[in-house]
Amino acid sequence: MASDDARVDDLETITEDLDAHFFAEDLDEFALREHVVTTVLVSHDGARWLPAVLTALSRSTLRPDWVIGVDTGSVDDTQVLMRAAADTGLIDLLVELPRDTGFGTAVARGIEAEGELLADGSHGPHEPPRYGAHELVATVEDPADLLDAPVAWIWLLHDDSAPDPAALASLLLAADRDHTVEILGSKLRGWRNESMLVECGVTVARSGNRVTGLERRELDQGQHDGVRDVLAVSTAGMLVRRDVWDALGGFDPALPMFRDDIDFCWRARRAGYRVVVATDAVVHHREAATHSRRVVDAGSPKHPERPRRLDRSAAIHLMRAHSSGLRRPFVTTRLLVGTIVRAIGLLLGKAPDQARDEWGAFRDAVRDRAALRSSRARVDSAGRGPASVSDSDVRTLLAHRGVQARHALESVADLVAGRDSVEVRRSVLDSTPDDPSAWLGDDHHVSRLRRWAAQPATLLVCGLVLVALIGARSLLGAGELLGGALVPAPAGAADLWAAYTSAWHEVGAGSAADAPAWLIPLALLAALLRGSASSAVDVLLLLLVPMAGLTSYLALRGVVVVRWARIWAAVTYATLPAVTGAISGGRIGTAAAIVLLPWLARSCARLVGIGRAPTWRRVFGTSLLLAVVASFTPVLWLAAALLALIASVTYVRDAKGRVRLLLTVLVPVALLMPWSLRIIREPALLWLEPGLTGPTDAHLTALDVALLRPGGVGSTPLWLGFGIVLAGLVALAVPGRRRPVAAAWVVGLCGLMIGVVESVLRVTVSAIPDPVAPWPGVATALWGGALILAATLTMDRLPRLLAISNFTWRQPAAGMLLILLALAPLGSLALVVIGIDGPLTRGSRDVLPAFVAADMRGLQRPRALVLSRLTDHRLAYDLLSAPEPALGDLDVAGPQWVTTEIDLLVARLAGGVGADEITMLAAHGIRYVVLTRVDVGGEGDPLVDTLDGQRGVRRLASRGGDAVWQLSPVSSRAQVSASASVGRGSAPVRMAVEEPRVTTSIDTTVTAGPAGRRLILAEASNGRWLWSINGISVTPQAGVGVESEGGVEGGLDPSVQHVALPDESARVVVTFDGTSRRRWLWAQAAVIIGVVILALPSRRREIDDDADEVPESGAEREPVVGNPSPPIEVVQP
Repeated sequence: MASDDARVDDLETITEDLDAHFFAEDLDEFALREHVVTTVLVSHDGARWLPAVLTALSRSTLRPDWVIGVDTGSVDDTQVLMRAAADTGLIDLLVELPRDTGFGTAVARGIEAEGELLADGSHGPHEPPRYGAHELVATVEDPADLLDAPVAWIWLLHDDSAPDPAALASLLLAADRDHTVEILGSKLRGWRNESMLVECGVTVARSGNRVTGLERRELDQGQHDGVRDVLAVSTAGMLVRRDVWDALGGFDPALPMFRDDIDFCWRARRAGYRVVVATDAVVHHREAATHSRRVVDAGSPKHPERPRRLDRSAAIHLMRAHSSGLRRPFVTTRLLVGTIVRAIGLLLGKAPDQARDEWGAFRDAVRDRAALRSSRARVDSAGRGPASVSDSDVRTLLAHRGVQARHALESVADLVAGRDSVEVRRSVLDSTPDDPSAWLGDDHHVSRLRRWAAQPATLLVCGLVLVALIGARSLLGAGELLGGALVPAPAGAADLWAAYTSAWHEVGAGSAADAPAWLIPLALLAALLRGSASSAVDVLLLLLVPMAGLTSYLALRGVVVVRWARIWAAVTYATLPAVTGAISGGRIGTAAAIVLLPWLARSCARLVGIGRAPTWRRVFGTSLLLAVVASFTPVLWLAAALLALIASVTYVRDAKGRVRLLLTVLVPVALLMPWSLRIIREPALLWLEPGLTGPTDAHLTALDVALLRPGGVGSTPLWLGFGIVLAGLVALAVPGRRRPVAAAWVVGLCGLMIGVVESVLRVTVSAIPDPVAPWPGVATALWGGALILAATLTMDRLPRLLAISNFTWRQPAAGMLLILLALAPLGSLALVVIGIDGPLTRGSRDVLPAFVAADMRGLQRPRALVLSRLTDHRLAYDLLSAPEPALGDLDVAGPQWVTTEIDLLVARLAGGVGADEITMLAAHGIRYVVLTRVDVGGEGDPLVDTLDGQRGVRRLASRGGDAVWQLSPVSSRAQVSASASVGRGSAPVRMAVEEPRVTTSIDTTVTAGPAGRRLILAEASNGRWLWSINGISVTPQAGVGVESEGGVEGGLDPSVQHVALPDESARVVVTFDGTSRRRWLWAQAAVIIGVVILALPSRRREIDDDADEVPESGAEREPVVGNPSPPIEVVQP
């Protein structure tokens, strides 16, 4: 032993260092103990990091009493380095074990080897003692403060964990401050990024996932400093008391590499020992095995090259081993369900190898039953000690249940957003610069909110929102938007979804038409707006201007560099005549298309290789976007198909590129089925959009379309579009980016051609008797957007061209052109601010008196006939099966020929023929007649007088200019006629349901009656109606038409159906078979899910946040943490 003077001199140096770096308290504030520390350093193919670990160990301010090196069959230079360290005296004993030895077994063998060596007496501690705890005793004036027996410790290190010089001293000082602590862990920081936190204690979620509580790449600013209790600490730098190690039996051999630290500390907690993290002790950890920087051979795994599988298997084993009693089967079930969900998520992220590893990990874990029994025995043994703690108390240290859900949602968000996995995500606590020297300085960073508020896109959107709200000030308030082409939206998103999924639609006389596909994205938008369908319509129309401006501005990102040019393009596009026309006319189809067109154009440009190489993911993403746009405005699919054909002939020459274009056009057809098949059967629907078919401009010319004016309400003057067209023409002559400008012109000419065709085209759809004119709004938007793009590409280059050229006529001409270009958005903005006039208004969706609507919701479900006087003195009617019409009703209305007989009955009713039309109308379920007067009303109206004079019609009330009559004959949706002809003596039949928009169904017993009676159902005939009487299927017949003037019986009436009833009591069941519709919906859902999966970005491999800045190489060594490869330095002991 050294002399006392030498010991005191050494102590003074150590004490000064401790005071300066580790604590502010005086050393005599707590009792100091004598410590004997054995360091076990385990290595396995760690030649790349081991020099830095040895160097750091040699620089430790307080030296361990023993350093045991254990190498597990390394095949690189690790053994050479370990032997060299042993030769220099840095390592006292070197143990070499087989390559498949686990970490816990290696530690145990190293401790055993130390004991054998001490028992043999051939080697003893070095003189003078190398550990400073011996010298600390000299500072204690009162020997009573010193505990009698020295405390034996085991300090664990990996070959990729380099401790700071003061790490061991900090751990022992923390132990001396609180003698109840038995296991201490270090603060783990990054290897290359020394300030990055890796771990400050660890816990585990109930799914088995390791939870550190740190943000990704969180910098160490002291926010987690302190000594606190945790569930577990990492084995990298773990300090465990020797008696605790012996009592717990060391690490579990069933966990040879991963989760052994959590298992050991969990068992220690059960046994009543304390586990803390002392953040003054810092260890830099490389986590080589976790990040696949070396092969895992511990435990002879089947897949040593897949550490994620091994880690997951260990996690499942850990959670099963620490479950007890009745909890065990539930834990296993939860882990199985979690495994399946994660595997499915990985498959969705296009990571089949990781999905296979996820399932394989569970299979590996549950197969090893012997290991599970052994681990459970260890856990049970720890819980039977005299100071043991209940499992429920220990489980309070597990991660909160919401942590795992939050991490899962963040992962899904990153996946869907395609966020680059190598981006830096700063901690919420990270408010200071990255430079450590500036941590104590003032934080002059602009707040994230201020940076966001100063962005041009934010200012642009805020300005356009203000303009839009001022322009639509008359449309704000309570009620629903309606008028023009817009029918009031239903109550919620569920109603939109029900309208789409329903096989039978309670519209008019009933219809089995396939619902339009645009109901799906509109329902999704409504769901995002707290389930309000009317809010979805409000957003589409009232915020169309700012949304169109934002999408166009973002779509030009990376395409146009000059910011003011992008702003001009966004404002001009957002105020095109098609935009104001869509708002004033209530055209939600055009509105949705205008918002999505810029993104679709950008995606299509990437698809053909403009700006970035095309990918298959781009194909399906573009197809999905095109399907959404085409669902609102099918004519844009026609434009896309035409442009794809042109591109495949002129631009895309390779076979793969043409296949991509073909798939991009065809996949939306599959996505929109069966709606797309209906369009194929009825091509007129290709030119129409949601809602009513008016209003349009009957005098619209090709010149109007060429100057971007689609006609109808809300269109701006012709001269506002002149500057945009002129700028597009000038763009063709400006040198530089002629190829993209030419491409924009091709797209624009396609839109112009479609718009000109729509201006002269008249189409006839089955549900509307008269030909209708399509509105070319979306075509002019495509034409105008292409011209704006061409002009913006020229603006992006124009300043540089003018700067390098001499002053000529070009500069004044460019100035005049810029003035013309400014007039378009400024003039449109002024018109918007003045006010958007048109038929769109805000009011109530109720069109019937309250008592009529209430009766229609009853079990008899009668209908109402609403008559309207048109301006050309014609009479129009609507047959309402529900109290109020809803968005999408016209799109699923039955063909006109179904209601031909009703047309005749209404004509006879209005003409006052006085025949059996009242009884026939009642047989169609019509109980109420409502007359809304357009030009003429009140007393003296000839039509009012005619209806008042009809037999079997009783006038009820007049409300707000509307007159209401009730038909006297029985008028239920289903009724029993007492004779072979419909007439007096009919009895109503109660429906099985009373929801007006739910498909009619009957399940009742009809009492006995006279022969020849019939059951009449006022629903249009269709082969999918299923009738049964007393369990026997019967086939209904169509109704009998109106008698001709000569008394000859008319033809068939397909708007009603009937069957003969037996004389005795009969059980009648009538339903509509929606099996085929459900099959189509399941097929469509499968296609949508498949395309969404293919469109999602692939799950990127897990990125090592502490990645090396130098290329990976097994021969390269990193002796000093955070610095590039200086020569190894070993301090002689």
